[in-house]
Amino acid sequence: MLGGWAVLYGLLGAAWWPSALVGAGTAGVAWWRTRAAAEVWAELVEAAVDVHVEDFLRHFDDETRPVRPGRGAAATERFRKGS
Repeated sequence: MLGGWAVLYGLLGAAWWPSALVGAGTAGVAWWRTRAAAEVWAELVEAAVDVHVEDFLRHFDDETRPVRPGRGAAATERFRKGS
């Protein structure tokens, strides 16, 4: 959302130079917030996998551990939740 404002300020900057400065500042803040949000999301996904990996591996018997190529499609379907 903030990145959209940065683009609009940048476009206005073609006609009025102070707007270009505001657009550059807004773009920097948008980039910083995006990086921070991506880091939080990655940590959340990693924590969820760490918590539930044993439940996932329980679906494979000792013969198929580690997951073999023939079981890869089934594992992928479970991670994607059928979508």
